[in-house]
Amino acid sequence: MGLQREETLLLDRQYQLWLARERHAFDRHEAKKRVDKLQYRPLISLLVPVFDPDRIWLEGALSSARAQLYPHWEICAVDDGSRRPHVRRLLHRFAARDSRIHLVISERNEGICGASNRALRMARGDFIAPLDHDDQLTPDALLDVVETLNRDPSLDLVYTDHDLIDERGRRHGPFFKPDWSPDLLLSLNYITHFSVMRRSLVDRIGGFRLGFEGAEDFDLFLRLTEASSRIAHVARPLYSWGEAPTSVARHPDVKPYAHEAGRRALQSALERRQIDGNVVDGLGAPYRYRVKRTIGGAPSVSIVVASCGDGSRLDRCLRSLERYRGTTDFDVIVCRLGDPSRRSALRNRAAATVPGDHLLFLDDVVEAVEPGWLDAMLEHSQRREVGAVGPKILASDGTIASAGMTLGVFGVAGPAFAGVAADHPGYYDLARVIRNVSLLTGACMMIRRTTFELFDGFDQTMDGAEDLDLCLRLREKGLVCVYTPYAVTRQQAVVRPPLAGELQRRAATLGARWSPLPPDPYYNVQLTLQQCDFALKTRRTPVERGLRRQRLRFRRYFIGKGLELGALHDPMVVDARFAVVTYVDHLTAAEQRVHFPELAEYPLVEATVLADAQQLPVRDASQDFVIASQLLQQLPDPIGALIEWRRVLVPGGLLFLAIPDSRKTRGRSRARTTFAHLVADHGDGGANTRPSHYDEHVAATALPDGMDAHEYARRLMVMKYGISLHVWAPEDIHDVLVHMHDTYGQPWKVVRWLEPRRSDEFFVVLRK
Repeated sequence: MGLQREETLLLDRQYQLWLARERHAFDRHEAKKRVDKLQYRPLISLLVPVFDPDRIWLEGALSSARAQLYPHWEICAVDDGSRRPHVRRLLHRFAARDSRIHLVISERNEGICGASNRALRMARGDFIAPLDHDDQLTPDALLDVVETLNRDPSLDLVYTDHDLIDERGRRHGPFFKPDWSPDLLLSLNYITHFSVMRRSLVDRIGGFRLGFEGAEDFDLFLRLTEASSRIAHVARPLYSWGEAPTSVARHPDVKPYAHEAGRRALQSALERRQIDGNVVDGLGAPYRYRVKRTIGGAPSVSIVVASCGDGSRLDRCLRSLERYRGTTDFDVIVCRLGDPSRRSALRNRAAATVPGDHLLFLDDVVEAVEPGWLDAMLEHSQRREVGAVGPKILASDGTIASAGMTLGVFGVAGPAFAGVAADHPGYYDLARVIRNVSLLTGACMMIRRTTFELFDGFDQTMDGAEDLDLCLRLREKGLVCVYTPYAVTRQQAVVRPPLAGELQRRAATLGARWSPLPPDPYYNVQLTLQQCDFALKTRRTPVERGLRRQRLRFRRYFIGKGLELGALHDPMVVDARFAVVTYVDHLTAAEQRVHFPELAEYPLVEATVLADAQQLPVRDASQDFVIASQLLQQLPDPIGALIEWRRVLVPGGLLFLAIPDSRKTRGRSRARTTFAHLVADHGDGGANTRPSHYDEHVAATALPDGMDAHEYARRLMVMKYGISLHVWAPEDIHDVLVHMHDTYGQPWKVVRWLEPRRSDEFFVVLRK
């Protein structure tokens, strides 16, 4: 619990920064211009059932509605027999202020379903939006929704992200939701309160059903999404769920009847959809459910075990299959991978020889650890709309190795919740509920035989990314991938995550077919692509923000016309009143995303000039400054680069360098580059020493499993993966500057030399 509390505090700090950025970026004048541009302006009826709220909550809800920038709304408020005198006084006061507020007073309490239906009968809008009496909308909530409707007027349901708000008005606990996820809605009501629905459709399905109080919105969403698939999601928290004393937001156990009502709503949905199964309580928190489907007939499963030749590992895997055999009939075939590059071909060939109705692809490093794991996948694999199913995979150290895969993480894909404790709920319990995912790992994945054959199995050209590619092809044809936490497996040994070079190779492989990679609909755009734990996206890590502050000290040096070389995602801040920068790189931004998949989350600088930093297509003495941050150490001939950069500078022009300090980086385990080495590199352009640099880099990092160090170094070199070829401390740069003066007659004057204690790079400003 202590760890989860720390995570909650970290998320809260991140969210307060996110809210501060949103407030800073919000421009009311620009928002009103957005209203003026709307072609479609439907009336939206806010349904507000009211029963004895505290003054602060009701006033906040009604005030937030009146503050909407989109003007075409009405409030249909029903006082459901409130006993507290301030409630009716407040309602009448607001109704007197604004003719768009319509009020009905009931002398007896009908319950939230009855009151909501009365509000629904009052509604005149094309769309209705339930709003609890303790919810608060952001000023642009309806505007964002109506802009979505303008992009697609056929939509029947638009839902949004939300957060919580306390009595002091402090927002926290954001839920950045996935796009429409039908299996997630069968596990929990992730849509919740404020959402905008087509009134005619709500009328047609019968409105709010009596008897489902506490889960009335959940029951409505289940019925509505059976009638329409025209659903959209606005990926911003547009309403805050009030933490009133009687609210589930504050005390999840305060309404035990609501959990049972949710279970009954789900069971009713199964009956309407003619799904054979039953609803049981889910893992952990209340309001989490498991739809446990009955396996139809007597399907058989063929397990295709891929083995890399470790006999003990394979034996342990096979023994676990027998130990947790269960009731499902299965057979096993072992596919021995002598050549890892033929993995797809060998798996396809093995799958063609086995008889099972369903195929389970399994790496020999994965073992079964709980009964019922096979049935838990099979109950979803049998569904016509499902393409593939994956389990919860635990790591050998007791953490989660994968709870489904997230597309786009690290530029390619990453295992959801990797590295958190095995019993950790994950972000809003997503690690322990059945949900849709974009991708599944081929280390343990089940698929119907007919589907596998229809899609021609794994693509043999997608080396190392064949499982990801298959999932993308399945989804392209309208099938879904499902993660279930009720099937649990475990890796027998430590399986290291892929290193940057391997990620780059996978990105290039997938990019050949899926360029650009589509966004992950089940992963909110506000969440980071640099971690696997669904953390909130922040512009920069604390370290990066520290570097930015350090570099801001040099802003005053950049005056006139200049170049920045290899800016990537972190261009130098200059004063646009005094400086004009031309960006130079040897790759386009699209190529950079493939070459540096770890930067996928960041906006990348698009180069104005495509050129090698050591061969600039720029006239002599034409630039007032040159900026080279974190670049000099990556070039094969640093001395030649300094000569080239000096060539393009006017007399008195400035060169800015930001260079890693090997005493503070991972490079400290490598030998510092000698002066003689640099001179030799200048003689042959670095050709002779390049292989040894990659060997040194690989020796200082972790290797992918089963990969020879020399082979991996050659692979990175062929890919031209960017590494620090040279390792320096500040005094080494002094030696280079002296050598340039004495040997080449090219003196530099040191204008500024800074070695910050709290930075792993040092900064140099040189004048020609």
